[in-house]
Amino acid sequence: MAWIDSSGSMSDEQLKMCLAEVYQTALAKKPIKLVVIQCDTKIQEIKEYTDLRKLKSDMIHATVKGRGGTELKPCWDLLLNDKKYKGRPAELVMVF
Repeated sequence: MAWIDSSGSMSDEQLKMCLAEVYQTALAKKPIKLVVIQCDTKIQEIKEYTDLRKLKSDMIHATVKGRGGTELKPCWDLLLNDKKYKGRPAELVMVF
C-alpha cells in the first residue's frame, strides 16, 4: 500500500514523484497487488494494481485529488476496518 497526501500543499508534480518512488519500490518487491491511496482529510481515490505497467502509465497523467487538509486517520481506518482490507495484512505501507 502507498498512502499519498493529497492536501493543498501537494502539487501534481510532487504526486508524480511519489508515484515514481512507489513504482521503483514495486519493481524491487514484486507485489501481487499494489494499492495506492490519495488522502487529504478523507480518502479521495483508491487504485489497485496487479500490473505495474498500468501504474507506470497512470503516473504520466496523475493529478492530485482532494486538496483539503492533511489527515492519515482515514487510511488507518480503511486498513483496520474496511471489510475488503481488514485481516489482509499489507507487507509494506509507504506514506508520502
